[in-house]
Amino acid sequence: RGVVALAFSGAVPRHAMSWLRWGQGWLERTWREAEETAESELRERLLLALDLTMIALEAPNAEASVHAVVTEAAARLECDRVSVGFVKGSQVKFTALSHSVEVARRIDLIHAIEAAMNEAMEQSTSIHVGLYTLSRDDKDGPRNVGSADWINIREHQHLVRDFGAESVLSVPFAAGENETRRMGVFLFEWPESNVAEVRLQQAEMLTPILG
Repeated sequence: RGVVALAFSGAVPRHAMSWLRWGQGWLERTWREAEETAESELRERLLLALDLTMIALEAPNAEASVHAVVTEAAARLECDRVSVGFVKGSQVKFTALSHSVEVARRIDLIHAIEAAMNEAMEQSTSIHVGLYTLSRDDKDGPRNVGSADWINIREHQHLVRDFGAESVLSVPFAAGENETRRMGVFLFEWPESNVAEVRLQQAEMLTPILG
C-alpha cells in the first residue's frame, strides 16, 4: 500500500490521470515481479536445505553423512570444492572434501583449507574473498558483516591465489548445547569470481545441517 502525491504549478494537465494510471500499473508489475523472484529464490534455498538434510539423515554413519552432504552441495551450488571442518581442541580440523580423490594428492591443499577455516572461526565471521573483489560488503576492503571492524583474510587470499578457485566463502557454525555442542566451518570454492548472490545465500543456509 502507498500514496503518490503530485503538485502542479499551474492547471492540472488533461492527461494527468492517464499518466498516473500508467505509472501505477508499472509500479505494481515491478513490485509483483520482485516478490515472485524473492519467493522463488527462498523456495530454492529451502528445497536445497531440505534435500541435503535428507541426504545427511539417510547416510549409514556420521562420516558418510558429512561426505555425502559436501559432495551434493558442490554439485548443486556449482562449486569446484566444498569442504567442512570441525573444532577439535582449539583448532578447526579438516573433516571432508567433496572431491575426495584430490585429497590424497594434495596435503598442501588441506593445510590451506584448514588455515582459512581457522581464520574465519577465530574471527567468528563469514568471509567471502574473490580473485577480483575482496569482500561482499565493501569494495575498499574486507569488513565484518554489520561492523566497521576490519578482518584478516590473508589465508583466504592464499587459498584463492594458489589453489585454483576464484571465489571462496567460509561460514563458521555452532549447533547443539553443552556436551552435544558442535562447532566448525563450511568452506565453498567457486571457479568464477562473480558468484551469484543467490548461491552465496544458499551456501550460508547449509551450515545448520551438520550441526
